[in-house]
Amino acid sequence: MPLANGIYRIKNVRTQNYVALRSAQNDLVASDHVNRKGEEWEVTSRQNDRYIIQNREFKTYAGSYH
Repeated sequence: MPLANGIYRIKNVRTQNYVALRSAQNDLVASDHVNRKGEEWEVTSRQNDRYIIQNREFKTYAGSYH
């Protein structure tokens, strides 16, 4: 089932932490606060079951180098 385009908070089910950025230059971190800056991600579907994941606050992208 494809993920719909939209704004998401990405949560680790085991730890209950959210994926966040503290600044545009930082790596992803785990955040235990909801509604903190850097926790919202815009997910956009692409072809071949791939997605673009962009942080709404800092306009940077989560990515894989594989």
